[in-house]
Amino acid sequence: MDRPGEAMARDAFRSVLGAVGVCDTHWRRGLEPPDFYLRVDRRSFAVEVTRVMEKHAVGGLSIPTHGVRAALEKLAQDVQDEARRRGILSGSYGMNFAPVADLRGLAPRLVADTLRYIEATQAVTAAPRTVLVSLPHGRSIAIQKVAASPDRVGSLMVIGPVKRAHVVQEELIRLLRETLDRKRASLSRVRLPRILLLVDSYLYGDLEHWRYAAERTNMTGFHTVARIADLGVCHVLHSEEAPWSRLTTARS
Repeated sequence: MDRPGEAMARDAFRSVLGAVGVCDTHWRRGLEPPDFYLRVDRRSFAVEVTRVMEKHAVGGLSIPTHGVRAALEKLAQDVQDEARRRGILSGSYGMNFAPVADLRGLAPRLVADTLRYIEATQAVTAAPRTVLVSLPHGRSIAIQKVAASPDRVGSLMVIGPVKRAHVVQEELIRLLRETLDRKRASLSRVRLPRILLLVDSYLYGDLEHWRYAAERTNMTGFHTVARIADLGVCHVLHSEEAPWSRLTTARS
């Protein structure tokens, strides 16, 4: 688990504890596992943080959702930074992304083509969408100028297919069970009560889907299990601590 994700999860859970008046907390780095030790009043817990996500086939490789998303977001950021450096960014641009094989090799051409589009559309309020790369299944990487301000390059990721609710529920049940089984094994020598913070990188499920999956997942061996969603929103899915189990959401 990456350090920024761990810190976000820690702060989100600390915030949600504060919502029920648990303010006397102390965190310190763990031995990995666990990622952290948490002291609440006079009690100690082992806290493990992990991502819940799918893997996607890209160019014959199986890559986690988080990795695909990070690579595409970096490309959009690189375009924005270079356009600003050249002084040609004037208005708001939207880039549509989908996973592509050999993104590293394709990136220089993509950045160059995108910058040419930005330079050519500086003086207009909006401009037609331009496809930069055509991909299988009707997908593409494309750019469009959408407004005269603010000066930015936004991105929209289309990583997986649209899924029906029952498919999301079934996949989350599988992912939760696999994750909890894996963490039980890795934490088998930890004797403290265990808290598992699940960073939601699945992209599809809403809170109702997560609660549905959690109700059908064996939580044995974990004192508390919580989902950490976008912007540091924390939802407690299971807890042996009655006040904690009633927590729904808090922002860090």
